[in-house]
Amino acid sequence: GKCSLLEDLCLSNSRDVTDGVLKALSFNCKNLRFLDLSDCYDFTGFGVRHLASLTNLQKLNIEGCFNTFLPSAFLSVVQHCSLLEDLNIAFTCLGDEVILGIAERRLPLRFLELSGLSLSSSALVRLCRACPKLERVWMAQTQGVDNDALVAFPTYCGQLR
Repeated sequence: GKCSLLEDLCLSNSRDVTDGVLKALSFNCKNLRFLDLSDCYDFTGFGVRHLASLTNLQKLNIEGCFNTFLPSAFLSVVQHCSLLEDLNIAFTCLGDEVILGIAERRLPLRFLELSGLSLSSSALVRLCRACPKLERVWMAQTQGVDNDALVAFPTYCGQLR
């Protein structure tokens, strides 16, 4: 690709990040390890699906990309980007479907930002069991966090700091 050496890219708060931009990144920037799309609103599930081909991604931030795509589109990213260690999906339209997908895929997550989401306790417990390497989890304003979920984090995630 034309940007084959590009590893880190921050496009946060950009109003010009469209499906076409995400498609171009997926074809031309195969070595991306870090991608920040926080607070970008002009892409849809079609663009998100292209991110699944960025299999070297280790850190992805889509915080605040609310209602720009369906959870099913993001599941393709979870299924193909198996190196993700740092994921920020705070204040998006994502929920249990994606959390269960992360748990099923057993991503090597160390850092996870879930603030502002609506999640079930059972999904959070499955996440904890599947991602024991978690070091930091942020859940401010997260709905569905109950005693079972809170107990699961220290029980299954022994590396929390």
